[in-house]
Amino acid sequence: MKKKLPITKNKDVVVSWVYTWSKQQDMSIHEQRIVLRILEACQAELKG
Repeated sequence: MKKKLPITKNKDVVVSWVYTWSKQQDMSIHEQRIVLRILEACQAELKG
């Protein structure tokens, strides 16, 4: 179940994309938080 995250400088775009995707996957709030936390870690790495 690997989804490719869109690479973009605009974090809001990625967050909204993941949020929309998580809604489509019918994730629980807990799962959404985990996804967003992973996303934040990825964003931090992209920025260096």
